[in-house]
Amino acid sequence: QAETTLKEFSPYYRKQFSVARFSQVEDDLEQRKEKITQLLNQKEATEEGEVLYEEAVLFFDETRKWKERYVVVRANYCLECHDSLETFLKGMLPRQKMLPTGGSVLTTEEKYMAMVDKFFTDETNVNEDFAPPLSGMPGQFPVYLRLPYRRDSYFCFKQQAKQDAFLSILSDCIRHQNQDFLKKKTCEVQAFLKAIQLYRQDKDRYESWEMLIGSDVRVMANVVMEQLLPSLEKDMLPHLKAKKTEKKRVWFATVEAAYILIQEHLLEGLSTLKEECRTSLRQQEFLIHSDMDQILESRWQLEEKVRAKVSEPAEKLCCESVQPYLGSVLEELMEPVSSGFQEGRQLSETMMDQLCQDVMMLVDNEQVKEALAKMARPNLLSCYQKIGSLQEKLQHLQERFGFSNIKGVIHSAQIDLQQ
Repeated sequence: QAETTLKEFSPYYRKQFSVARFSQVEDDLEQRKEKITQLLNQKEATEEGEVLYEEAVLFFDETRKWKERYVVVRANYCLECHDSLETFLKGMLPRQKMLPTGGSVLTTEEKYMAMVDKFFTDETNVNEDFAPPLSGMPGQFPVYLRLPYRRDSYFCFKQQAKQDAFLSILSDCIRHQNQDFLKKKTCEVQAFLKAIQLYRQDKDRYESWEMLIGSDVRVMANVVMEQLLPSLEKDMLPHLKAKKTEKKRVWFATVEAAYILIQEHLLEGLSTLKEECRTSLRQQEFLIHSDMDQILESRWQLEEKVRAKVSEPAEKLCCESVQPYLGSVLEELMEPVSSGFQEGRQLSETMMDQLCQDVMMLVDNEQVKEALAKMARPNLLSCYQKIGSLQEKLQHLQERFGFSNIKGVIHSAQIDLQQ
């Protein structure tokens, strides 16, 4: 299935690779400045190895027992689970690395089990002890990490402040793993995004797709899994003979194994495809430069013909079905976003005032650096939650406009707040 999907997708990618490179050359020749859609200046990316979070955390491991692990998050937004602080300081490899792409974070067993049941279609399903039982938890503040096509992870804390700090960094990891790769301006990424859009449209899928997250390999694996999962459910679920809870575990482990296998196939296939496109492009570069004027003239003529055909019905549709709702939609969008940013500003001012007071009392340069470092990593969880309330408020967008990817809007706003 993975190989078939890649074979179908390849022609789209080859064409868009050339188009993306042409656009880059056109921009260079015309010396156009990149179009900025916001006033915010983006900071330079942090060094990937820089540690953003480290803490001893109770983790429910593969033996289904709670173990203390030393969890480290670096600026590549990957979770590393080390055996202990000592093994981390010695530079030993982590016991486990986790990319929480597409993850959902929950803090109650009831909400977590409701989400699990959505992804397990067995009619005999009941809420048994699939998750670690609350009664056996070594702390009263659990964190459930639900991951698409992968087994879930469970963490636990004895203090709410530590749970809040972990929730904040975990939500950062999910947002950045979802979006950072796809925001790159390279030829490969721009070609991939357009090719995926056209590939899905040719299969009559025009909606904003919430599984367009992570690296190109992961996005392609999500395409394959979307097609593969119904047949897996039909062929395999009836043959799993076990207690209902064990049946769930086996099913999710099987789905994860399929997902990993698909990614292995796609990683090799996409790497080969990209190399072919780069080689082909080196041969096309001369033609692109020498024929630029004719290409631009042809494109302008085609645009005029298309515009003559579609402008009237498009304008009519916009006037009747979009324009009347834009004001109310913008108002509802801005209320949670504005309240999140307002709280962020207040937090920033409070921390600056506190920092000024602290610095006047500090003589040691190291203490000043420590105070500055603390301010550079505020707990933005409450600000994020205010923006996150868009999820509930904008359900009518989905009904009225078929807009299904509200999460992408939320994550973009939250990343801007973090900046």
